[in-house]
Amino acid sequence: FSNSPYVDFVEQQTTLPNPLPGRRDNGNNNRPGHRVRKQTRDVVSGMRFIDLSYSYKYFLFMEDDFELCDHGLEAMLYLINRATKRYESWIVIRASFGLNGILFQEEDIAELSKYLEKHQTRRPPDHLTTEWYAGETEESKEYVLQRTVVAFRYNILHHIGAISTLRKRSRRMEFPGCWHELMPPVVFSVESFDRQQCPMDDMWPCELENEVKQSLFGAV
Repeated sequence: FSNSPYVDFVEQQTTLPNPLPGRRDNGNNNRPGHRVRKQTRDVVSGMRFIDLSYSYKYFLFMEDDFELCDHGLEAMLYLINRATKRYESWIVIRASFGLNGILFQEEDIAELSKYLEKHQTRRPPDHLTTEWYAGETEESKEYVLQRTVVAFRYNILHHIGAISTLRKRSRRMEFPGCWHELMPPVVFSVESFDRQQCPMDDMWPCELENEVKQSLFGAV
């Protein structure tokens, strides 16, 4: 991709200050150790570089050991168009797991990056991101207000690695493949598609008046 006009390879531009210098703790699945805190700072640095350097409308989290499933780009365009028409205002579209397949609008990136940096010692970056857009703290709730968290029914990104860089994974839990349904515990309930509430749809929430509830992308 080095000669592609659509891809830029950049070196990390800034190093954010470490709030716990000298700490070499390992952490656990829910409490970040020093490596995960460093990863959070790297994520924030990347977000800010993009926000300052490019003109864009949407921002997608995607790690380098994931790839788009077949028809994944079509799915993203479909999701953006349908969510924009369906909901008065949406804060995020969730279409994969971990720190992947999380689609934001440009206007929210600066605020999210501040939240991640501020709370990096408390939770891993994927947990903090969900906490932020779900309005689970008074701080995030004040920003998000009543904007909709949109959940796509299917996973559009394929994990090509064998391990997670954020945490150890239970042997009983497999990484979901392409077009597998996104349900707990792979994603949190607050960002999960509700099959019982929306059996004929592919986007949650679906309880809207005067709308025919049907899956338009479910035949993939």
